[in-house]
Amino acid sequence: MPVFEYKGKTLAGATVAGEMQAKDRQDLERVLRSRRILVSQVNKKAAEIKLSFGRKKVAKVDISRFTRQFATMIGAGLPMVQCLEILSAQAERPEMKRIINEVRESVSSGTTLSEALSKHRKVFDELYTNMVEAGEIGGALDTILVRLANYREKADALVRKVKGAMVYPSVVVIVAVGGACEITPHLGIAEAILDLTSSGETLRSNRLRIIGTVLSTSTVLISHPGVKEARAEKVEEIVLALQSVIHARGQCYLMMNARRECLEEIRKVLPGLSGPTIMEVASREDLVAVHAVVSEERVYGLISRLKRAGARDILVMPIERMIR
Repeated sequence: MPVFEYKGKTLAGATVAGEMQAKDRQDLERVLRSRRILVSQVNKKAAEIKLSFGRKKVAKVDISRFTRQFATMIGAGLPMVQCLEILSAQAERPEMKRIINEVRESVSSGTTLSEALSKHRKVFDELYTNMVEAGEIGGALDTILVRLANYREKADALVRKVKGAMVYPSVVVIVAVGGACEITPHLGIAEAILDLTSSGETLRSNRLRIIGTVLSTSTVLISHPGVKEARAEKVEEIVLALQSVIHARGQCYLMMNARRECLEEIRKVLPGLSGPTIMEVASREDLVAVHAVVSEERVYGLISRLKRAGARDILVMPIERMIR
């Protein structure tokens, strides 16, 4: 599609100039009239011959900068197409300028912003486009863009911090990271992490798996001779506290409601420690409440079977301590 250079004035009398792709001169003038611009001069821009050896990757900082500026403009009430035109003009890197222009053209033709962004998955990932789509549906696009900008800027800062720590000395390849180090593989700044874990649930929730155990530890209670007899009650309290944490490890608490006639089938499904706890529910449907302690590893398989057996309103609660 050819590119035209144009000059004109807005209804307020301000002079404007720029470039735009259009089928022909009439198509360009029609688009500019729809934007309240009176055209005074139009010239077809000479085609440029470009030799390209593959497109350059868009830097993460460019995406963050685009998101922050876009959020500010949308929050100020500027039309979306106009925002994209301004951002395209301000983009320093040709590849980012090209992508913004393609997004602008898609939006101008009636495509939603999230759909336009999703055409460039290498730049705007699934999380980005899904959040934009949620903002469009909920009428809170400006708020969503601000949150995206905050998230990306914090992620960029973490990447810079870790990369900076890896520069000196250059032979160091293991870097201590404060906070949630489980996120570093997803940011592309680590291929593996060394972490302290008990059940491994935090790793699994971040879609990581244990590939090897470096060190296993245990807790031992040590005292001076005679302390156990002299302060037996206090020692028993400490032992009980430690054991309660150990017993709770890998366990969770299941709570559900069910009709009374389904109770027998639910009993068959639930393993529990000593059978489930059954309680009456103040309801017109003749419901009972069923509580049980089950293994975290089996909980979701059990839930499927419990629902088939007639359970509903199922809650899964973590257990910090359990005394047997």
